[in-house]
Parts: sequence; C-alpha cells; structure tokens
Amino acid sequence: MHILMVSPMPPPAGGIATWTKTVYSKGYGDEFNITVLDSKVQRNHYSDYPKINLSEITRTLNIVIKTFWNLLKNNFSIVHINSSISSRGIYRDLVVALICKLFNVPYVVHFHGTLSNSKSSRFTDALFMMVCRRLIKWAGATLVLNRQSYEFATLLDCLVTKIHNVPNFIDMDEFKNVSNGELRSLNSKKRIIFVGNISKLIDRGRSVFLDVAELVTNCKFVVVGTSDKGSLVDFLKLIETRNLKDKVEVLGELEHHEVIMRLFESDIFFFPSRQEGFPLSVIEAMAAKLPVLTTHVGAIAEMIDVPEGGTILDPDDANGFAQTLNEWMLDPFHIQNMGDHNYNKCEKQYEYVVVAKNICNIYLDVLDKRKS
Repeated sequence: MHILMVSPMPPPAGGIATWTKTVYSKGYGDEFNITVLDSKVQRNHYSDYPKINLSEITRTLNIVIKTFWNLLKNNFSIVHINSSISSRGIYRDLVVALICKLFNVPYVVHFHGTLSNSKSSRFTDALFMMVCRRLIKWAGATLVLNRQSYEFATLLDCLVTKIHNVPNFIDMDEFKNVSNGELRSLNSKKRIIFVGNISKLIDRGRSVFLDVAELVTNCKFVVVGTSDKGSLVDFLKLIETRNLKDKVEVLGELEHHEVIMRLFESDIFFFPSRQEGFPLSVIEAMAAKLPVLTTHVGAIAEMIDVPEGGTILDPDDANGFAQTLNEWMLDPFHIQNMGDHNYNKCEKQYEYVVVAKNICNIYLDVLDKRKS
C-alpha cells in the first residue's frame, strides 16, 4: 500500500511535525510505503489566525500543486491529510480533498486539534461547519483526538462508523533507556516544567503560570517551547516585572532529544493550557514518569487519570495549582507513584505500535469498503 501523507515535518519539532517524523522514520510495516508531502509553515507564526501574506500564499500553492503532481505521477492507494484545524488551513485541506476526489483516490482526514464551531462570527461559524462537513463526508474515514471532536464530527456526518477517536502516539523507545531517578536526584530544588507553545502562558496580559510561580516555594519553573516573537517578549517582560528571573527559566525551542532530557531532569509537569487537542507534550511527560498538573481541555481528561496520574483544575485556579504543587512536593513517594502510573498507561495505550496498528486497520477498512 502506498500512502501519500500531506503533513508538516520538522523543524520546528512538536505537534503534527513530530507525529509525522515518527511515522516516516518508524513506518507502518513492510506492506506500507509512505511518501510525505511536507506542508510546514514557511514563516514564524504560531497564531490560530495567521495573516495572509505572500509566503503563506506561496506555501498553499506549493501544497496544492505538489498534491496534484504526486497523484498524477504515482499510484497512491490512499491519502492521509493531517489537519491542524487552523482558520485558513482548513480551506487548504478541502482543496487537497478535492484533488483526491478528482483522481478518485480515497483519503482519510486526521484532525489534530479539537473540532468545534467556536469561531469569530456567525458567518465564519457557518463557513467552517460547511468545510468540515465536506471534508468529513467525502473522506473514507475521519480521525479525531478526543471525545468532544468525535461528538462534533458525528453531528456533521451520520455515518459514525467512519469516525474514529484515535489518540496521539509516543515512541517509547526514546524513554526506556533513560534513568530518570539519577537525573532527578541531582535537583536541590524541585523542578516544575512546562513544554509547549509559550504564547499559551499569557492571556490578555495575565499569566496564571507566573501567578503560580509566585505562590510556590523552594522550586524552579522551567519553560520549554516555541512562540511568536511578541508573546515571548511579553512573557519575559512579565517575568522581569514580577522579579521572577531567579525562579523561572525560559529555555525556548530545543531539539526533541533535548526536550526529553529536560523532562527527565524535572519532577513535575505543569500544563495550564486553555485549548488543546491531544497534546504530545503531555504524553511525553507521562512517558518520562512525571505527574501532571493540568486543565480540563481537549483530550486531557481522557489522558490523565485523577488522582492516580495527576490533578486537573480550572485554567484560572492559580491558588488551586499552587496548593497542589506545594502538597506534592511534601510527598516525593506520591510524585513517584503518579509518574509510574503515567508511564504504564503510555505503554498500554499510547505506544507507537498500538496506535499505528489501529491507523493501518482504518486504511485497510477504507480500501475494503471501496472494493465492495
């Protein structure tokens, strides 16, 4: 089976790009041949609503032309469209889907985010719903990351057998050979780490993350991840204004292997996000045997078993976050037990081979239905 995967590749690492790189490097097995059409952003934006400019137009044209050319010149069995569900990227996904229909090649659409109609106006809501409905109805199968997205997709297409709730995976091989105990025993203070888009740590000039940093004692907060330049500058200014430079360390974007090492050097994963799909950084924290303190967004409630693996609170509950962290730091055995629980869950549910087998079965099911 020859698969054309329309999806971003690193750099930068993280999210869909890391997902794609893992699939491409590990593969699905000898009977599956994967070709990746790299659709990554060619400029430095991380906003949900990117401005249209020349580089974005060029990127879209390149993706459309390369999709057409690949399907014209090669005999692909199926196309896998990885969608970030961005406000404008969704229309590009629809064009790719139209090209698949033109060549009579089945496709699966994989939504890497949370599907909802909470856009900026009634008009954009209606337009978004229309595009999603077309993408889902034309698809041989639709892959979503969480229950909320599954329910939204079933509202748009009554053929629920075509819609699959498939979690993100993790390559456990990257985590099995690291001795986390030795690294963490070197910490004179507990290290609390965030990995993700740094712009998520600021909301209308306020940062719950920094509110918590002020309230928690005898620890170091570490921030790893990408960000647009403006949000990073604002975050660094807030740190300086609130005299937290000695308490909060911002490392910025790191190579993937460095991110993993930083996770193993830390004691607790703190992820006060307001919007997520199925965050890869949370799975990686679980695989690094970290307890997770986070919020009830996207698939997180399905990922974190409370209280066995962590705690889930409201995104604005700075006092609750701080109280939880202070309690955890008094009980290192509880921290270790939560981390062990999360690691075991990753092995059973999110290991690459488990999720990849599920996706391959979906491909085969799509092709079998076309034959019948």
